[in-house]
Amino acid sequence: AVVSTQSTGVHLHCVSVTCVYIAVKLQEEQQYIPDLRNLMDATTKTELRAPCYNASDVLRMERRVLDKLEWDLNPVTPLIMLELVCTAVYIVYYTLYSV
Repeated sequence: AVVSTQSTGVHLHCVSVTCVYIAVKLQEEQQYIPDLRNLMDATTKTELRAPCYNASDVLRMERRVLDKLEWDLNPVTPLIMLELVCTAVYIVYYTLYSV
């Protein structure tokens, strides 16, 4: 199937806004999560035209992204493992050598 560059760009922008929205919802306290429409407005201020998608498109895309990730939003990464190891070393060191 042939996909036009324009539709790919629109979908890419929708996916990027969706991923930012998911990340904000995961990292921020409930009262600091922006309204989806405000987030969409903030991400399109640099564009000369309005986006070709709306809030319901972003919510549908959110579902598709989460389905593709199999709802696994907290995978163990090398950085997380490094933090755990450093914390364990710190605890052991200060347990053994504290005065």
